[in-house]
Amino acid sequence: MSLRIIGGEFRGRTLHSPKGNQTRPSSGLVRKALFDICQCYIQDMRCLDLFAGSGAIGLEALSRGAIFTTFVDQSALACRCIKENIALLSVQKSTEVFCQPAAKALEYFHSKKKTFDLIYIDPPYSNHLLPALLNQLAESNLLNISGRIFAEESESGLEAALEQPLSPLYLIQKRKYGNSILLEYGRIE
Repeated sequence: MSLRIIGGEFRGRTLHSPKGNQTRPSSGLVRKALFDICQCYIQDMRCLDLFAGSGAIGLEALSRGAIFTTFVDQSALACRCIKENIALLSVQKSTEVFCQPAAKALEYFHSKKKTFDLIYIDPPYSNHLLPALLNQLAESNLLNISGRIFAEESESGLEAALEQPLSPLYLIQKRKYGNSILLEYGRIE
């Protein structure tokens, strides 16, 4: 399956996606919606793309003006694909790739006091990882004060994702796109 960058400097460029059925790329509709929502503040952001798959979300962010993207995926195939796409767009100096589980990467970033302006989370729907990851993000202060977290979840996993208090994070909005729900979180100052 091939994906295209839908806006910005690399608009129309084709990206590779990992072979096999272990990744589920975000639909073009969800990607477009995400960047329509954050188009006013994507410029100069530092982004984190968790469960990055092909890296399409993080590369789209760079195409639209983000200054740096960190990609995380535990699949060696996905990490190889992300690195190929980074080379394809010649953005090696604006990226880093961590091939490890998301929770472990978040622990590492917290220990290094890294922060991000935009965090995108798209875990496998069947694993129901989103609630634990949101809690970990809430406790770690990885999100800058004016930053945003966007999380993609299935309708069936939505209730579990919304049950837990996440202070200092708060839900700004949720939107439905096909079988996917896009959740947007901010951080209380």
